[in-house]
Amino acid sequence: MRKPNTAKAAPEARDLRQRAARARDAAGRFIKRPVDELRFASQTFTAPSSTGAMAAWHAACREHSIRTAPLQDCPALMRENGDVWSTRSLFQALEAGDITVSEYVRLHPLASERELRFAQVAHELNLGSLFASAYADEYPIEKFEPASAEAPTRHQLSPDRAWVVAQATAVDLSDLTIVQLHNLYDHFDAVAEIWCAVSSQPWANKDRGGWFRNLNAGGRIVDREEDRAAEIRNRIAAEIQTRTPTSELERDWRLETLIKFELLCETSLRHAPELRAEIAQAWGA
Repeated sequence: MRKPNTAKAAPEARDLRQRAARARDAAGRFIKRPVDELRFASQTFTAPSSTGAMAAWHAACREHSIRTAPLQDCPALMRENGDVWSTRSLFQALEAGDITVSEYVRLHPLASERELRFAQVAHELNLGSLFASAYADEYPIEKFEPASAEAPTRHQLSPDRAWVVAQATAVDLSDLTIVQLHNLYDHFDAVAEIWCAVSSQPWANKDRGGWFRNLNAGGRIVDREEDRAAEIRNRIAAEIQTRTPTSELERDWRLETLIKFELLCETSLRHAPELRAEIAQAWGA
């Protein structure tokens, strides 16, 4: 006869905060299990872009997915659209007036701790080093030498990046008008977003269902096209910034493009005092 379990069951947590606290505790206990076989695995594979480095990266990704699985279910931070609140999205919502200060104060500690758990797992698995080692040949290689006229600093791009830069540089924007630049910016931005969405589809990745992108041959083509469209878009923004509008309509088109680009890069205008000054002068904002 089996001995009955006399351990007392934990009382049901009716309060949302209690359930969130228990979920965090459970996730913390799960996260703290040893991973000696994966920790600092990059020290084992010293050759960048080697088969061993790629295998270590894939193993770390699988372990990351396993260990962060309890953090995916977080009802206390669930939004109406199905997304999960992050510290960044909470701050953006607070600035936009979409949530109250009391809601922000209540949710921010939960979101911050959840992100801390993710960061803790990534740190213990040494994900950053493993990723850089696995894909070393796709990143620019910078060699710093003593500055002199005879030996300037060299900057070597990866083959994919060099192709992107060459393609974007070949597009001549000098003869375009402000309205043409304004419209082309929108179209190239839309194309870059489309390619970005395509690169996340399962057929473009080697590991389907994983949390990290691991592009296959088709996915790398998509990634290059996304990068090319984005690079041309960035050059259009730089070009229109140098233009002097000849009418209020051209002024508005130029400012609209610059505002879109600044929001795309920085999510706000707080780091662009010159642009804010132009807006105030043009529109009295």
